[in-house]
Amino acid sequence: MPNVVSILSEEEHAALRERAKANRRSLGAQLVCEAFASIGRQAPHYISSKRSKKRATKATA
Repeated sequence: MPNVVSILSEEEHAALRERAKANRRSLGAQLVCEAFASIGRQAPHYISSKRSKKRATKATA
């Protein structure tokens, strides 16, 4: 994935961090999901999937 530069104020960054935490995503993945949502599209599965699912599969493997 190409690098993305986003300039956020401290308040915007804190709000993004809270939304990412609530959705169990990294800050970058949350930013990408929100960008896709803003244009009315769904983020690709590998970005929109939550971390807990990946960890659960690794634990069972």
